[in-house]
Amino acid sequence: MAKILGVFFAAFFVIFALDQAVKQIFLGGFSWQGEYFSLVLAYNRGVAFSMFAFLGEWLKFIQLALIAGVCGYLLWRLKRKFDARAAAQTEPNSSSNSDSNFSSSNGKNIEKKEILEEHALEAGIILGAGSSNLLDRFVHGGVVDYVYWHKWFEFAIFNLADVMIDVGVVLILWQSFAAGRKGAKNGR
Repeated sequence: MAKILGVFFAAFFVIFALDQAVKQIFLGGFSWQGEYFSLVLAYNRGVAFSMFAFLGEWLKFIQLALIAGVCGYLLWRLKRKFDARAAAQTEPNSSSNSDSNFSSSNGKNIEKKEILEEHALEAGIILGAGSSNLLDRFVHGGVVDYVYWHKWFEFAIFNLADVMIDVGVVLILWQSFAAGRKGAKNGR
């Protein structure tokens, strides 16, 4: 469990710190105008594409509750599984927790992994980036954005944290797809 939490918290704090450091550059006055995109400071009072901006000050508290709830739930599930595993090891005649195991076609017990076990890196990336954007709401009144694509079409202004959230989600989807294909090949 320590390794899983180490990966999760390392990803969380690296992404959080990196995003905050980049934002400080733009808060310090840096800007650049280009033909395809510009790097300019903007504050997003909503979420993606400024949705829910009408929630005003409530939005940051709703997001805080969501991030805290997701972190708490993931850590609780992981702890519950490791506690059950430890209890099963101390009682040699007890059966394994049926919530975390299933039998394969060849009769072997296969342990299901918790989300945080399977995706510790990705969860750390997503929650670290989300927490960085949330800190902006409390400190600056909105998310600090700075990448503005304006060639051919106007796109939303975004930041490194937004990109890292997308990267984390894509990695989870890719790994899930790859695991599904592998399971299909193995007859599961």
